Amino acid sequence: MPILLIGGCAARAWQRDRAAKQFCESLIPHVERVRAQSGQYPAQADPTWWAGQSVPSLIRTERFYIIRGSSFSFWFQNDSWVFDNVWEFDSASRSWFSYDANYEKK
Repeated sequence: MPILLIGGCAARAWQRDRAAKQFCESLIPHVERVRAQSGQYPAQADPTWWAGQSVPSLIRTERFYIIRGSSFSFWFQNDSWVFDNVWEFDSASRSWFSYDANYEKK
């Protein structure tokens, strides 16, 4: 029985991660359109980008989009995972990577 419970929790956590990633990826054309028009990435996410969409529970719309120099990132945290509970999309590499929220970058 514990295996089923753990497996079910992991499956649910994975589904939540997937929904959050898909939501973020759906916003990339909006971000790129602003960059094409203004020459730089927008300083913050614009709520009109997701108007009419449901926002996944892992996304905190006030703090999921970050500018890093000449690139941007999306990130969210899923505390259903014990380790590697933060996902971040890096626009430079066009890929997702995960790390632990308690990890200190040095």
